[in-house]
Amino acid sequence: QEVDLRLLFGGAISGLGCGESADERVAAAKAALATLRPEQLRIAVRGFSTPSDILDAVELGVDIIGSSYPFTLARKGQALTMPLRCHATVEPPKKRRKSENGLHVLNLLDACHRKDPGPILESCGCHACSHHTRAYIHHLLLAHEMLADVLLQIHNLYHLHNFVDEIRARIKDGTFNELRGLIDADVAPRV
Repeated sequence: QEVDLRLLFGGAISGLGCGESADERVAAAKAALATLRPEQLRIAVRGFSTPSDILDAVELGVDIIGSSYPFTLARKGQALTMPLRCHATVEPPKKRRKSENGLHVLNLLDACHRKDPGPILESCGCHACSHHTRAYIHHLLLAHEMLADVLLQIHNLYHLHNFVDEIRARIKDGTFNELRGLIDADVAPRV
């Protein structure tokens, strides 16, 4: 009620992503959004990190999502590989691994990448994929070289940016639910 008395240009929801389940996170965000008039304000949220979480936030009407997720994955030697229309091919399941929270990630610390001459993700246009191989990044990770984190951060941010572009395009063309199906199709149960 106090919020209604003030002229606001935006609102923020924080304190999420600290151990609650995905359903609890969505319920808490819904409750907060009920007081913030999302139809009139720009809404920012933290704690929605994974692709499924991001889709949940978009469905709730959130405009801005702050996340350290691409950097956290990079520190673990992992690269995002969600299927996107802008990528002609998606990694076959044997090359991908589901992370503990059910995401499309490629773990470049896995020994299978030791001699892999391919890019992180076929048809990805980021600098890491255009100029470096999985084998090289695997070597950098094992040698604890900072360049490994930098290259994975470049890839993860580029891929996440393309994911957000795809969300916008699918909202416009009415295929948002199809994207949800692609992301949730072969992932582990959400936590």
